Amino acid sequence: MKKILAVLALCLMMAQTAMAQSVVVDGFGTDESAARKDAARMAVESVAGTYIASRTLTENYAVTLDEIYAQAQGFVTGMEVISSENTAQGWHVRARVDVNDSPDSALMSRLNMVALLNNPRIAVVVMKKEPEQLPLLSQSNVSNRYESSTAHDVLTEQALNDQLLEVGFTHVVEANQVARLQNDELLNSIYRGDTGLVAESGNRPIDYLVLGLSEVHAYDINLPDGKGGYRKTNMKSAGADLSLRVVDYATGNIVATIKTEGKGVENSDSLAENRALKDAAAKAAVKLEEKFKKTAMKVHQGVTVTVKADSLEKVEMLAAKLREVSGVQNAILRSFNNGVGVIDVESAQKPHVLVSGLKGMGLNIFVSSVSSSELKLTLH
Repeated sequence: MKKILAVLALCLMMAQTAMAQSVVVDGFGTDESAARKDAARMAVESVAGTYIASRTLTENYAVTLDEIYAQAQGFVTGMEVISSENTAQGWHVRARVDVNDSPDSALMSRLNMVALLNNPRIAVVVMKKEPEQLPLLSQSNVSNRYESSTAHDVLTEQALNDQLLEVGFTHVVEANQVARLQNDELLNSIYRGDTGLVAESGNRPIDYLVLGLSEVHAYDINLPDGKGGYRKTNMKSAGADLSLRVVDYATGNIVATIKTEGKGVENSDSLAENRALKDAAAKAAVKLEEKFKKTAMKVHQGVTVTVKADSLEKVEMLAAKLREVSGVQNAILRSFNNGVGVIDVESAQKPHVLVSGLKGMGLNIFVSSVSSSELKLTLH
């Protein structure tokens, strides 16, 4: 039995080691504790740096990295202090640090998702559906302002915003700061799946819109009175339904739908309803994270650029310029026939971002159409 336990313990140790990358780093601080924290940060920076070196990331990614590094100790699975001394410059610790870099670890999950999705701007809008209300939002108001439309569900919105920030998205936009997201008619159209009212190219305040509808009802809790009937108690029960649609704001396409239910019991209608909404929001937040992870895995499929030009040299020049755009891994010229060239672009960038990058290089281009995976333009 002892031999079996010893073998199991050894296997467990090997499994733990396999899930962590060990690095030797130096940490500095005003005391030993601060120096150890600095060593943890340096170790996480080392592991993340290896990951980042193999990818082209946008400049705002540095902000996300700073937030990840600030939580470095949460990604460390072990630390062996090799030496520790108090010097004239402060405490110095040299340590071997194990950083969890398994594919499903918290660190790699954050790095992968934010990198692949290019840290998009996300806004969450959740509106309350009244029992007698049939459409998503009130269509009788013409001012298109939140204060004159159906109330939005601040509680659920905040819960979802907090989860997105926790996962690693740093560009979570407050919906009330975006004028277009205060437009009842626009939100109704997007929720129904209409694509005609999405933002015009170059005027997109966000990349993804999480648009939701919540409905909650409170009920009396009655208990048997022992006489064949029921007596009303002071407690209330509530049930909440939450429906979310994740919309790619560049195209208006719905990339994910989420539905959850929540329950709550309290001593008043409002408290029971709030508890039920929090329960539904917590479940939706988990599903929302999963949906964005799946979106991240699909996003890196590339873009096909079809370009009209009067010479092969111009198309080759365009391919070269595309390789210089931030977020582009490669641009390969596939064909050029009758003044039309086809370029395959390996990039996590959206087509409209590629256009902005090219125009920033001074190229004289005219865009004829943009979709989620194709860009058609004319090069003069």
